[in-house]
Amino acid sequence: MRRGLRWALALCLLACAAACTRRSTAQDEAPEVRVAASFTPSPPVVGQGQMTLTFFDAAGEPVAVETLRLKADMAHPGMTPWLAEFASLRDTQVTLPVTWSMAGDWILQVDAELPDGRRLLRTVPLQVMLSGAPGAD
Repeated sequence: MRRGLRWALALCLLACAAACTRRSTAQDEAPEVRVAASFTPSPPVVGQGQMTLTFFDAAGEPVAVETLRLKADMAHPGMTPWLAEFASLRDTQVTLPVTWSMAGDWILQVDAELPDGRRLLRTVPLQVMLSGAPGAD
């Protein structure tokens, strides 16, 4: 009985370990599309703000996105990320309100679908300040 229980426990641990090490297989299918991020205030500061994402090609021509999913997370573990999702967007620029909860290094993950069905994946590093003046913190 104990031997069977040990095997069952070992299999459960193995399954959990395998699930925790799975990596996302999503790939960027639109490397030619650029994403520009701008912030108000600039640089972004703790508290209320605004973020604008603009999508364009190598020639600078606007590129529309159909859907957009955003995840902003602190560079260190333990903080709750903020998420935003837009469906049926069909726009080349998106502006949204943002509340930055803490100063420091953040990572913005952009996941968009283009009108032709391709998936755009980008990671935008940014730094959130305590106040608007760099070095005044």
